[in-house]
Amino acid sequence: MYLVDREKCEIELVWIYTHEEFPKRPSDKDLKQILDAIQQAREDEDGDRIESQDSEKEQE
Repeated sequence: MYLVDREKCEIELVWIYTHEEFPKRPSDKDLKQILDAIQQAREDEDGDRIESQDSEKEQE
């Protein structure tokens, strides 16, 4: 499974699973947990990037 970020023109691998593990696909609950974790990680990265840019501006 993968996510497509059209704004950044990126494709991000999210999960590799086999049909032995999941006959059709992972449950909605499992998918929601993974997507929530990805969203949180992106928000954390965005926050870190903003903090880094702010500290660079202060040093100038």
